[in-house]
Amino acid sequence: MEKIRNKEIYEKFQQGVSAEDISKEMGVSRARIYQIINAQEKVRDKVMIDDSVVVKELKERIKALEDELKRCHSIIDRLLEK
Repeated sequence: MEKIRNKEIYEKFQQGVSAEDISKEMGVSRARIYQIINAQEKVRDKVMIDDSVVVKELKERIKALEDELKRCHSIIDRLLEK
């Protein structure tokens, strides 16, 4: 639940709602609102890093699947020619 709330707080802030208004609406101190916003921005920045091992592995897997799809299309094309 807290992750959902934090994301909601961050989205409201991104939409231009003041930290003070969010604080009143959500029943959370303004200082805590800023902590949540800073934490969400750090997470957002980390997600955008595309040189992680997981991302590299996923890119390799995508490439392998694309190659397999091309091979399947080639087989289908040959079967349709007959």
